[in-house]
Amino acid sequence: ALMPWIGWQAGAPAQKMIAAWDHWVAFAILFGIGTKTIHEGLSGGDEETGDADGRPGNRQLALAALVVTAIATSIDALAAGFGFALVTSDLWLMIAVTGAVTFALSWAGVHLGCRISALVGRRVEIVGGAILILIGANILYRHLSA
Repeated sequence: ALMPWIGWQAGAPAQKMIAAWDHWVAFAILFGIGTKTIHEGLSGGDEETGDADGRPGNRQLALAALVVTAIATSIDALAAGFGFALVTSDLWLMIAVTGAVTFALSWAGVHLGCRISALVGRRVEIVGGAILILIGANILYRHLSA
């Protein structure tokens, strides 16, 4: 919800300056994170050794990786906020709905991803990395083909 609000604050004049490269930044960040995730899935890097009972360790999302991914996927929300500046309807309602939906889907995605990872193992990292790259490619495609 914060990124559309920031975009709204910056307003339409800044949109022309950022619109020329925002899709490239989002693609580069998501491509980098996706490539790293695929590499870790293939190499088995960062595997936890397990607990005292010999069960596999519980893998946690690193806060830094989560923040960088959130920023990368929020760049489009920032651009959408520029569009909010042109809308005369209730801005705070649009921001609240955007924030609530984003939170709910992100929460569900993290929990679903953890459960799938526990069932499937490291192979899910390869799929997750590919999905991040595809999201970045979709952002890039939508902006370049518009």
